[in-house]
Amino acid sequence: MMAFATITTTVAAITIPRACLPPHDTYPFCNASLPHRHRIDDLISRLTLDEKPTLLMARESPKGNVSRLGVPEYDWGANCVHGVQSRCSAEGRCPTSYPNPNTLGASFNKTVWQQMGSVIGLELRSLWLQGVGEAHDDNLPHLGLDCWSPNINIVRDPRWGRNLETPSEDPLVCGWFGERVTRGLQVGADPRFLQAVVTLKHFDANSLEGNWGAHGELNRHTFDAKISQHDLFASYLPAFKRAVVEGNAKGVMCSYNAINGVPSCANAWLLG
Repeated sequence: MMAFATITTTVAAITIPRACLPPHDTYPFCNASLPHRHRIDDLISRLTLDEKPTLLMARESPKGNVSRLGVPEYDWGANCVHGVQSRCSAEGRCPTSYPNPNTLGASFNKTVWQQMGSVIGLELRSLWLQGVGEAHDDNLPHLGLDCWSPNINIVRDPRWGRNLETPSEDPLVCGWFGERVTRGLQVGADPRFLQAVVTLKHFDANSLEGNWGAHGELNRHTFDAKISQHDLFASYLPAFKRAVVEGNAKGVMCSYNAINGVPSCANAWLLG
């Protein structure tokens, strides 16, 4: 005689804050039939000067709601370098942690990179729907669907400090890695939607972490990378170009440092 047990799992309904719910559903930015650009322009036009800065700061995202427009907070600062960096779900399900990218890069296995990206994107969306937050002891809300990854900076100096985050010292390998992880993470089962959103980092020439002076006067925020145009186009830009053009990456994070005297996040030439 064989006994069969039927296990019923009941998952509590979790309500993820949504925009465009009544009575805030009549704005043009809520009209899914309009082009994205029109919807974005409409929303931005309705924001006050005081509201805009909090929407730009991921780590301040609990303050990033605009209640008068029905726009909820949104945490767009999750890390997914080798798996979703989050807490486990209420049921004890935790995101998969993969080897660090420098190990993955050494495999030269593009299929593995893309499959890893696919799992990370699927798990991020699942954890988002379950209301799971980042792995930080603070007041950050539930995860969003944006990933600060992959890191495709060139790793050529062991003193950098973030060597484990990036796959290679070679621009071509970094480009392949960025392209394949991006495809896996962003493309899901439903072609109408992005599964998750890649944010390539750090654009560009980020290669210094921590304090490098007796008094901490040199750090990633004060470092100015002196790079020739030849080296910039031969070494530092190709990986990002490939990940965006071939991988269709939807996001890019500007680097903390300056390049040739101009901070990356204020560099019109670099970001234009």
